[in-house]
Amino acid sequence: MTKGRGFRVPPTILKKEKAMKLSIKERFGLRQVYPQQSNLVNQVMVRDISKKVELTQTEMKKHDVKQKTASDGSVNIVWDDSNERPRGFTFTDAEVTFLKEQVERLNKANQISQDILNLCEVINGREDSADEENEDKPKMVS
Repeated sequence: MTKGRGFRVPPTILKKEKAMKLSIKERFGLRQVYPQQSNLVNQVMVRDISKKVELTQTEMKKHDVKQKTASDGSVNIVWDDSNERPRGFTFTDAEVTFLKEQVERLNKANQISQDILNLCEVINGREDSADEENEDKPKMVS
């Protein structure tokens, strides 16, 4: 609890949070959702979200994450996803609002690719059914 002047304010009033489960692919895909250039507040939001979802050294080792250069000179990041489970992250309402705004911006510009479609659905709060086929798909929970 946070103390005010003679009264206590529950933390839930100060900062609401939402949980989201994201796969490694979705975590890398966030880079495609972020604006390339924008105002200071948005860029701070990008930095803060990026810090939350960055891969740890343990995850990189566990999933054998590697950087490979293709014959055309492009650089690709590859990993073993055979035992991957989406990881849960907690985002503030402001961060979720920011991410939803970015998805909307991309949608209006017709810039949502198959690579980030699932991520965009997760950000927008897609609810999966509990059947076996969708059991392991990441989803937003409140």
